[in-house]
Amino acid sequence: MYRPPTDLSFYDGFNVMLEKVWSTRKNVVIMGDLNSDLSLKSCEDAESHLGRRLLRILRSYGMKCVIKEPTRISDVAQTLIDLIIVSHPEKITTAGLSHLGISDHSFVYANLRMRKEKSSLMIKPINNYRTFNQQKLRNNIESTPWSVCEIFDDIDDQVWAWQHLYQEIVSDHIPTRQVRTRKNKLPWITNEIKKEQNKHYRLLKLYKANKDTHTWSLYKATWNRVKKLTCDAELTYWREQFAKSENSKNFWRVVRKAQGKIARKPIPPVQDSDGTILTNDSDKAELMNDYFTNIGIKLAEKFHHHSGSSINQPPATINPVSHFLDQVSLLEEQIKLKLTHIMQKIGGPDKIMSRELAKAVESLFEGLFSIFKNSIQRGIFPSNWKTGEVVPVFKKGIKSDCANYRPLTMLNLNSKILESVVCDSLDHHLGTNELIHPNQWGFKKGVSTESLLMYLTETWKKAIDDGYKVGVLFIDFKKAFDTVGHAILKTKLSDVGVSGIFHEWMAHYLHERSQYVTVNSARSMLRQIDIGVPQGSLMGPRLFAIYVNDLPTSSETGCIHMFADDTTIYYIGEEVEETVDALNLILNDFKVWCCKNHLTVHTGKTVAMLISSHAFVGPMRPLMLGDSYIYFNTKSTCLRVEIDYKLNWKPQVKALHIKFGGKLKFLKKFKGLPSSVLEEIYFKGIVPSIIYCIAIWGSAKLLTLTYLTLLNGNL
Repeated sequence: MYRPPTDLSFYDGFNVMLEKVWSTRKNVVIMGDLNSDLSLKSCEDAESHLGRRLLRILRSYGMKCVIKEPTRISDVAQTLIDLIIVSHPEKITTAGLSHLGISDHSFVYANLRMRKEKSSLMIKPINNYRTFNQQKLRNNIESTPWSVCEIFDDIDDQVWAWQHLYQEIVSDHIPTRQVRTRKNKLPWITNEIKKEQNKHYRLLKLYKANKDTHTWSLYKATWNRVKKLTCDAELTYWREQFAKSENSKNFWRVVRKAQGKIARKPIPPVQDSDGTILTNDSDKAELMNDYFTNIGIKLAEKFHHHSGSSINQPPATINPVSHFLDQVSLLEEQIKLKLTHIMQKIGGPDKIMSRELAKAVESLFEGLFSIFKNSIQRGIFPSNWKTGEVVPVFKKGIKSDCANYRPLTMLNLNSKILESVVCDSLDHHLGTNELIHPNQWGFKKGVSTESLLMYLTETWKKAIDDGYKVGVLFIDFKKAFDTVGHAILKTKLSDVGVSGIFHEWMAHYLHERSQYVTVNSARSMLRQIDIGVPQGSLMGPRLFAIYVNDLPTSSETGCIHMFADDTTIYYIGEEVEETVDALNLILNDFKVWCCKNHLTVHTGKTVAMLISSHAFVGPMRPLMLGDSYIYFNTKSTCLRVEIDYKLNWKPQVKALHIKFGGKLKFLKKFKGLPSSVLEEIYFKGIVPSIIYCIAIWGSAKLLTLTYLTLLNGNL
């Protein structure tokens, strides 16, 4: 790497580049003449100033220069500008410089130890099911006086009593035990393979010492034997694993394991607002919790002056509400059915697992039914169930940026069962009375993303065939679920007929919720949430659908369609100028709606597109959303499908070609597995992801689709 002496903009670009590389690579080595003196002399010249600027960047990523002596010596100065910068200086065994005399710059060198470190041994507690007796657990639960929970008037005390009794019983029957695991351990590496690997290593050292051709032949033979033994052992291991999988759940668990996919990947170091890199898991958890709980408040602060009008002037409903929902129906059979169908669910902060909960449905029903009934009749949601465990899930972008993580909230199982009961009544009310706008395609039975994409693309195709121009806006909201205003949401709940005790229950459900973040087993402090709806809950998507229910009617120009928070706006016009002007009118109306409802548009990810049968030549009027420009593009991603301005689907097929090729490589790697296993992986795991929305892009030209057919034929 080289920095010209006059290029002062280098440091900003270097910082951005280093952030991307540092977050994706374990070992980073940078070498070059950066014309930044790191010797930090006492004199205040320009070079030492630039050196301090470079040092500040390196320190923020924990990187160091391993060269300590001046590398350029002249009659007037001695500077350290030829650098070797590393992320792990402890792996450098030797480093220094040599004055060769052919230049005023010295030769710099460093020896980096690349031996892979042995992963540390981890000890974690797990439930011990070896001595678990299901019948004894059921008998103990049946003999427990669950009715004691009803003596408490406060519902939080009832929940505490039930949870205390249940966990005491489970701990007696299912004790925990400590297990030792080693990260990145390959289970198919046997002692025989290890011996051959050691022999291979010894022969390599011996050859380096004596340079004997016979030793080299032995080394090559041993290396080939190690590779064959390892491949055979890996294939045998996966054959045994697939043979042991007794059901579909275990089968696909083995597939994910073979693909190297793990449920939760470790969170790498993250960067705070000051640019400091945090590597400690507890610090990362605190930083992410602070970000998740405050991002919605920060985004909504700029809309405060609109909040009064938003609350005092409720948005218009789609249809006049003639039916109201003031009470939730609660049936005994409904609760029992939901208790028996929670085997696939995971636990929340109370660590109550579905495996034990589903073992004694009849015995546990009485205590839980009393709590659920008490909650709904009083309009109170238990405070103990308002706490969520947030698991950050990486989306895309730079891994050190907290904004690139989605906060998934893990709630208590009993809380989700109660939510499920409430959602049944709410869904029936909204569906029967047709209160959700038809242009909201999400959260509806029998409707998928493919349905919306089919409607949009067929509408656009017909318009193009008739000689019209289609202007499209693909809107991206910034943290949409996290910025839902509770006061506005309560008003909109009333607008769809939620009233009485049920409205009080909804308000109490949103009030004073709290969360903590777990990062690599480290837990943050508990923080209160005053805005947003929890992602990972059953209520969250439905509440958001009600919150944005009036968005499709926010503008009389064009059409607005939504799938959850994915919003697509289009206008069909005869001329390009007419279409662009109409899009600007829609954006003005859209901006007004966003201000009233405290939602922020991510203008950097919002894309405009002009779809036409003929290319447009000449400048176009700019699109403006407030003070921000919305730029036209020739393609965009909508609901995981690449749409181009000609609707010829070449970008979509190209993306599928790359995706398909990667999946087929996995099958070729394990071609020694039984044919039945490979066929099930192919037809149930690969084909469905490739033919997603094929009814839409399958109309591409035969030459375009040839890329996929040829790739499939090479399998």
